[in-house]
Amino acid sequence: AGKLVGFFGRSGTLLDSIGAHIELFSNKLYPFKSVGLFGGSGGSSWDDGNHHANVRKIIIVFEPSTEPIIESITFQYEEEDGDLRLCERHGGTDQGEIHVIDLSDSDEYLTSISGYIRSSSSCPTVIRSLTFQSNKRTIGPVGDEKGVYFSSPTTGGKIIGFYGRSGDHLDAIGVYFEPISHLYPIKSIGPFGGLGGNAWDDGKFSGVREIEIMHDDIIHYIFFCYDKNGEPVCSNRRGAGTRNGKAKVTKVQLDYPREYLTSISGYKRETDEPIVVYSLTFYSNKGRYGPFGKEIGRYFGYPSTGSKIIGFYGTSGSNLDSIGVYAEPISHLYPFKSLGPFGGKGGDPWDDGVHTDVRGFDIVVGSVIESIRVEYDYNGSSVQCSKHGGDRGDRHEVKLDYPKERLISISGYIRESGGSPPTVVQSLQIHTTRGIYGPFGKAKGKKFCIPSYAIGDRIIGFYGRSGSHLDSIGARLEPYN
Repeated sequence: AGKLVGFFGRSGTLLDSIGAHIELFSNKLYPFKSVGLFGGSGGSSWDDGNHHANVRKIIIVFEPSTEPIIESITFQYEEEDGDLRLCERHGGTDQGEIHVIDLSDSDEYLTSISGYIRSSSSCPTVIRSLTFQSNKRTIGPVGDEKGVYFSSPTTGGKIIGFYGRSGDHLDAIGVYFEPISHLYPIKSIGPFGGLGGNAWDDGKFSGVREIEIMHDDIIHYIFFCYDKNGEPVCSNRRGAGTRNGKAKVTKVQLDYPREYLTSISGYKRETDEPIVVYSLTFYSNKGRYGPFGKEIGRYFGYPSTGSKIIGFYGTSGSNLDSIGVYAEPISHLYPFKSLGPFGGKGGDPWDDGVHTDVRGFDIVVGSVIESIRVEYDYNGSSVQCSKHGGDRGDRHEVKLDYPKERLISISGYIRESGGSPPTVVQSLQIHTTRGIYGPFGKAKGKKFCIPSYAIGDRIIGFYGRSGSHLDSIGARLEPYN
């Protein structure tokens, strides 16, 4: 059983076709994951529960005194039946600066929280600041960002409840997650291209094993071999062949099941009729295939969103007129691994969590790397994370032409001298599918690389240590084996 949450289709002067996206009603078949507690052991425990559909409003009371702390927090939840429920206030007062966070957008949800804890032998351990990350934006910080940093890394799920401890103040907080993949099992994206030709639909399978494509300046035909429960299933040819001597046939053999398609991009004819697909590029969890065809016209793309492609559909006649994909979330199936951190042990720990991909960097360079700030992609939305380190130096911005340009790795050098500052990151270099940015800083000392070129993993998040400088850096990778 489910409910309609959106529509898609085709239209010109008339409505040509229509389809629907379904969201399952029940979340009770799937386990919940809790992260935390972050904070102290004072006060009394509270628990809003883990059977809500979403978080819709957060009310935070902050006391901006000489020792600023979070006084109280209140959550409003959306229940399974669509009703809104305002839970009791957690904390001792509603006197102070009141911050209201509205999450009324129907397709917005929280993905992680972070903040700072006051940790002192002379004062109780309480929450000093909170920052919330949704699938669309960063909200906060609310409070004073001093003390011990904490975070709940993005897990490929959404936050559906909170628990913690409180008395006169907010002493501690934790979160309940529910996997997004359980709510949205299969989605369709596209089609990209024109309205000509006849509609075709290969359906949904376990994955894609092989692609055959005929191309010159356009895509003449495409053919897929899928996997269905361990057995190969081949589609019909979508489009038609040509005797043009320039055309060639290319086969892409995936290392299935260790390798799977994650996204596609391409170009379509923009002006002259009929509108057809000019070129296609396929991305897997191990690399890139293409472009096939000529990259002119209007760009289109389906960015990687933590899912794998399990089928294709579209329209075709004498050429490939349009193409769309069926995708299935995989974030709950593939655990993440870490590499590093590389550098020293000074400063405080930081962790950007796990995202879909990397869009850019903001690096401040002095005698060493002073700070780094990373812009990520998360399900097609830009996520700007916090700056890690100081700001005394020259600023360098690296903006990837995402999704056409992807991060391959970062490398650099560690300064291991016993002077001031101690062991820190000396320089950084950014390697992408289009080239190398940097080095930023002096390329001397002990070299490191994340990941090594032989591994070929995809970086989906960074972590490390920082104070007045960038002390160390490591990465979370999406494994392929």
